[in-house]
Amino acid sequence: MQSSNAPLFDTEFTRNFEINFTEPILHSPIYFEAYNGLQSINKQKRIIERIPYEKINEKKMKSIIKNMNLVHPNITTMYEWYTDGMYVYFVHESCLEMDLAHFIGSKPLKEVQAAIIARQVLLALNYCHNMKVICEGLNLSRIFFPSGYEALKVKIANPEVATMIKQCAIGLLESTELPYYEAPEVFEGKATTKSPVWSLGAITYRMVTGRNPFEGKNASDVKADIIKGSVHFPQAIFGSRGECQDFISKLLTSADKRITPEEALHHPWIVRNTAEYVHKETNVSPAVIKSLVKFSNMEAIKRVILGFLVSTLETKEVEAATKAFTTLNKDGDGKLTKEEIKEGIKAFSVEEDLIEFLDKADTDKTGYIDYREFCKAALATQIFTNKDKLARGLSFLDKNKNGFIRSEKLLEALKPYNNIVPHDELKKLIENIEINRDGKISLKELQVILKEK
Repeated sequence: MQSSNAPLFDTEFTRNFEINFTEPILHSPIYFEAYNGLQSINKQKRIIERIPYEKINEKKMKSIIKNMNLVHPNITTMYEWYTDGMYVYFVHESCLEMDLAHFIGSKPLKEVQAAIIARQVLLALNYCHNMKVICEGLNLSRIFFPSGYEALKVKIANPEVATMIKQCAIGLLESTELPYYEAPEVFEGKATTKSPVWSLGAITYRMVTGRNPFEGKNASDVKADIIKGSVHFPQAIFGSRGECQDFISKLLTSADKRITPEEALHHPWIVRNTAEYVHKETNVSPAVIKSLVKFSNMEAIKRVILGFLVSTLETKEVEAATKAFTTLNKDGDGKLTKEEIKEGIKAFSVEEDLIEFLDKADTDKTGYIDYREFCKAALATQIFTNKDKLARGLSFLDKNKNGFIRSEKLLEALKPYNNIVPHDELKKLIENIEINRDGKISLKELQVILKEK
């Protein structure tokens, strides 16, 4: 659910994952190889990307990963990374198998379907725009369906991961894909946070027509057609779709005239065609509210470990928290303000109980609560009252499969998830839960300590 900044050095990577290295899945030319994988502990699906160690500038990669901070319900997650001296492995959520290219094929989508997909992409782009992160190379194969095609829930490929690999790889292979969806300013090396808005315009055209707005036999031809900038809107398709044509036109225009992701989210075509879907996906469940209240009264050690445990959950297991977050986040910027939360929970009559939560959930003290922070609080009760989920999450700490974890290893594992208490204080908290004071902790004992009372 959230990514780890700490590398896991492992001489036997396949000890943790079941992978068939004879059947690679290539989703992007910037990666060398990608594979389906299963976590050995609980058989959860993952996508494993593998790059030869000598092809990566590890020092630069560590520096970039340390500062990666995109967390949004419509952006894919990199869970962790490993190296065994031969390869560097990046572990991603498994939605990368189902992409928009396969969903569309050569046939157009229904207008409502196209708008629902476009809106979710815009939510991600708006968040990136506010974070000043450019989504390079947005295209059909970088928009995924984590819950399957029927649900119409989409995520875009994490732009920080793509940029990181692009910047750190040595002798990187050039892309062989035709640049159907690149904005004209990208060819001049002047990409901005509005460049992927153009890409979405071209993608939306493809979704509603079944063909690309710009064509060519090779990259040079496609590039020339994009720079020319003339878009043909067939009367047979757009004759009764004036709003759709207007939406696409405002995206496929020069950068100075192009609307922002936020403006695009409020375009009539998006609002009208997604109203029913948005209403259906709007919900703040009582269970989430209960968990938020519990979180505010939780001991520090529990709140720290909770960050790690949430990272072991699958997309479907955080759906209630995701719905609550998107419901409360009225402006769709991926950042929950205290005002948004207070307004959204009025109906539950727990405002006074959540005053402390609002301060404790904002663990990085940015003045707002991001998706990761919200999910950690919203899923607290679900994790600590569910014996199986608690045991499954803690099993990830038991690398040697002996039922114990060294205290220093627990401290190391929790480091990426801890901005709640100082390092020395966390170290003391961990020492306090050592039953035999021998430098190791029984996972069964830890489960008893963490279990909701």
